[in-house]
Amino acid sequence: DALTLEEYEKIAERTPPVPNILFSGGEPTLDKHIVDVARMFVDAGLASAYRPQGTTTRVAISRLTATSSTSCRG
Repeated sequence: DALTLEEYEKIAERTPPVPNILFSGGEPTLDKHIVDVARMFVDAGLASAYRPQGTTTRVAISRLTATSSTSCRG
């Protein structure tokens, strides 16, 4: 089951400074809230990265890279 936005927000608020947060497992870019989640982590001062499984579309990549401090590598 996917986490709710509220659950992601609690994680972002409680995570101590770390070099990078990696979202993986399944296809994170298909989650309709992924851009909001990325912004939560960036706003909390945490860099976020995504490891797509190859089904990522150009639209999803452009949405993620438009979010400050977010990288998307295939």
